[in-house]
Amino acid sequence: MIKELLLLTITIVYIIDLSGFVSEMKIRVCRLIFRRKDYQPFSLKPFDCSLCVTWWVGIIYLYMHHSISLQNIAYLAMLSFHADLIKEMIMLIKDCIGTVCNRTYNIINKWN
Repeated sequence: MIKELLLLTITIVYIIDLSGFVSEMKIRVCRLIFRRKDYQPFSLKPFDCSLCVTWWVGIIYLYMHHSISLQNIAYLAMLSFHADLIKEMIMLIKDCIGTVCNRTYNIINKWN
């Protein structure tokens, strides 16, 4: 259960914070419902907050798997609270891989 909640959190953080899905949906909602061509920033809480989405999706997940316990709720609370740090860790991993690729390209180019 712990691994599944962590993977669920990573997926939610990617979708909400990194993919651009929420901002795109806000633009579409603004155009569809409000009939506006220009985008006016607005909040869709809890749908644009990775902390909130992680918490509520996690609670639903625990309920569906009959795993609601104090330990699991506390772990879920810690995961949702650290959603912003998980985002930063994902970006750090991406930057490290990019740095390794750039250095590899530089080494290959020196050989040519």
